[in-house]
Formats: sequence, C-alpha cells, structure tokens
Amino acid sequence: MGQSGLTPPPPARVPDVLSRLTRPFQARQASTPPGWLTP
Repeated sequence: MGQSGLTPPPPARVPDVLSRLTRPFQARQASTPPGWLTP
C-alpha cells in the first residue's frame, strides 16, 4: 500500500509529462550557454 508512490504513472501520462518537461528544458538550453551543463 505504501509503495503506491513508487509506482510509475500510466504510460499515457509519460509522454505528456516528458513533452512538457522537455519543452521548457530545451528552450532554456538554447537560451543559456552549455557551460551550466558541464562544470
């Protein structure tokens, strides 16, 4: 019962969540220099 939080979301939400996370992330990478990615 307590492992409900560890279970991954349904496959239907995975692409939706990933797309929402990657969209702003890619925009930030384009605006910000690649220096912040690597020390």
